[in-house]
Amino acid sequence: MREVSDGKLAELTTKDYQYLRAINPSIKSTFLNGSSRSTADLPYSVLEYGEPVAYNGSFYKINRTKVGEKQEVAVRYTGKIVESDKETEINFSKKDKEIIQQVKYQADRSDYRNTEKIFGGDYTPEEFKKSNIVNYNQLYISEKNTTFLLKKEEVRNASAEIYNYTSQKTADSIEKWTDRLKKKYMITINPSNRSKNFLKNTTEGYYGEETREFANTMDILTDRKSYRETEGSGRWIVSYKNNTYWVEASWTDLNTE
Repeated sequence: MREVSDGKLAELTTKDYQYLRAINPSIKSTFLNGSSRSTADLPYSVLEYGEPVAYNGSFYKINRTKVGEKQEVAVRYTGKIVESDKETEINFSKKDKEIIQQVKYQADRSDYRNTEKIFGGDYTPEEFKKSNIVNYNQLYISEKNTTFLLKKEEVRNASAEIYNYTSQKTADSIEKWTDRLKKKYMITINPSNRSKNFLKNTTEGYYGEETREFANTMDILTDRKSYRETEGSGRWIVSYKNNTYWVEASWTDLNTE
């Protein structure tokens, strides 16, 4: 249970445009022109939960409609950061550059060192013919004193669905977005209830025991609308002592004695 500003609450409940663009480069046209067409995907939270995208200070809902299919060449890579000064001399095609940027962007956002991740490169037949990285089973890419080792794992023909993406502005400021969130999801918890000591502990740090006070608090939360909830876990926006808190909880049994 952590206290959050409006800016932090907006960050927790939206996706960043730069992250989407790394996954789906053509999404830029969705914001500039209102729509784009692509075989690339977007995060589940954006497509299924309607989580908006933060772009130039405003927030947009993204809608997707299938409009067709086309044949592609699917290439799967594994990659990781390595301690090396090697660098493969290569001229990247336009599609190669997009894939390399996706790898670097995801590496920068994760605890990536010494851990392999899988990346996808979906080429049109024409892009595949122009690609240079597909000719290598592995290659080293260096940038800003960091070396990435990219290994080609699989090449196969695939049928890709073509989607039309459209954007719709839902709020033109952080304040308007968070006000909407609070009106829809805010739960007020009274510190005088039977969970007083539990709430004090959670605001001062992690508190992980499933005590009766924990169950009392969860009774309050699960009886109201959560921001996200699955079986055994959830996220809530809470007002406690006139401050806003972001609450994340998981449990095995709420009938704690």
